[in-house]
Formats: sequence, C-alpha cells, structure tokens
Amino acid sequence: MKKNLLKSIATLVIVLPTLVGCNKEAEPTPVAAQCIYNGYVELPDFSESFTLDVEDYKGLEVKANGDYFYINDFKIYDSLYLADVNGDGYRDFCTDFMYTKNSYRFHGYAFYNMKERRYIQNYQPDNWYSYYLGEKDGALIVKEFYGQHDAESYKAGKNHVRTGTLVSNKKERELVWQDAEFEVHSFYTGLRNVNNGSWLSDLTPDGVRRYICKTGKAFEVYFITYFNGVLTKDSLYANDCAVFQASSAYEAKFNQEKTSANFGGGKGNHIVYYNLTFKEEGVFDIKITIQGVEDVLQVVVDDAWYDSDYNK
Repeated sequence: MKKNLLKSIATLVIVLPTLVGCNKEAEPTPVAAQCIYNGYVELPDFSESFTLDVEDYKGLEVKANGDYFYINDFKIYDSLYLADVNGDGYRDFCTDFMYTKNSYRFHGYAFYNMKERRYIQNYQPDNWYSYYLGEKDGALIVKEFYGQHDAESYKAGKNHVRTGTLVSNKKERELVWQDAEFEVHSFYTGLRNVNNGSWLSDLTPDGVRRYICKTGKAFEVYFITYFNGVLTKDSLYANDCAVFQASSAYEAKFNQEKTSANFGGGKGNHIVYYNLTFKEEGVFDIKITIQGVEDVLQVVVDDAWYDSDYNK
C-alpha cells in the first residue's frame, strides 16, 4: 500500500452520532452498495480526477488532490462506495481511511450525505481495532480487524475478527455483526526454564541456534498464536491444541492452568503453555502443529553443557 493511501485524516469532523438500532417490527434487509473503488484491492491514482458514470450522480466530478479524492468538503481515501445509509432514497458516499491518534494508527470509516452536504457518521475508533468497508452479495459491509493492516495482510485476512452487514427496516439502519470462523494463521514458539524464566539458546556445532536443555528437567514451551475470528474459552485454542512430533525421547504436557490464567480473548493473539521434559540426550528438531500450521522447535539436550553454562 503506497504511503499516500494511508494519509491521516484526523482533521475530519464528526458531526452526527452513530447509527441507531433497527425497529424490530420490520424485517431488516441488507442495504445495497456499489463499489467505485477499493484501494486495498486495487490502488487508485490519487493524481487523476475522474467523473462518475452511475445512477444518481452521473457526470459528478471526483477531484484528485494527490493523497486523496474530494467532492466539495468530503474527502475520499482508501475506498469509495455508494449506499443509501440514512434511508432517504438517495445513495450516500462511503469511504474508509487511516488516521493517527497518540502516535498510533487506526482505520475508520465515514458516511456522507451528498444531497445535504453533511456527514452522517465519521467513525474513528481508538480501541486497537480497525474497520474497512467492502461489499458482499451486493450489500455494504464493514470488516473488523485487530490492528492496522496494509493491502497484503488485508487480502490475507490476518486477524480478521468479524464482519458487519448494514441492514435496513426502511426507517433505521444498523450493522449486524457475524464473527469470523476461529482459525490460526501463524504462531511463534519459545522455550524457557520453568524455574527462572531465562532464555536458553546458543550456537551448536551444526551452526544452528538451539535451546540448551538437560534430561529430567521441566522446560516451558509457549506459543504466541495469531488467529482470525473470536477467541472464547470454548474455542479450540483455550484447550490442549498443539501436536508435538511423537518421540520416546521427550514428553509434552499441556499446562491448562497457566494457559487459562493468561487467557486474553479477542485480541488477535493468545499464549498457550506446555511443559516439556526430555528423557534422552541428543539433538532434536521437534515438529509442532497447531490447526495445520507447523513450526520446528530446535533443541540440543546435553546435561554437561547445560550444567556448565546455564545452571549457575
């Protein structure tokens, strides 16, 4: 994603409150949307103005300003969608954008009433979640991610939490949210001494940086896992989920107490703990799999080496 697509728009003014809930007396239906462009799918040229050729706004010029487009006082950044957000029968202009607050980057969205030249909503979150507009089955959607994303990670769907569909009951609008399927996309593996928490790594004769361990001593293996969807205590990740390569040389046991005590839930990553005990000396490349994602824990078990360098 080019830098100009991530231009800060902290100067935009919020002029109206957020959308209200739907009247339950009417069956809500998805609000139709038309995509003019989505910069996270294909980067637009912000140096070239263009003219709309769509119903409602045929011939309307969208002017370029180098880092964004604009129409009147409405600035258009990472996307442009048309949808009747306020239910007045005229399609409104919808965009999403990156902005900076307290040195942190977030991604929000705005809806603009072109007929009345005013903002319907300008949502600038500061809760570590980011929101991106899209279209699914012809309806306007908002995708919620944990953290700010570039085009590559957005397309890969990393840390996608849930999707909201804008629905209408003719009088009011609301976003109806659906959690993304819980799915691990990557994890980081670490190992440390259970007693003192020290890192145990060194270069071994084969030129690989391995963890130095000894037999009969419990070591703690931890996985910092990154996932899509929503993590709950009923999710797979809150339970025994890592599969260690089978071997008689070591034993791995899930540490449910510590894993549960460090349960975060919904923050895009989580830590899972195991206790690992070796029964034999040797050099080990232990394959570990979590939901089809694989990593290798590289260890050398040498009692004398460990005692001379790491048991002081």
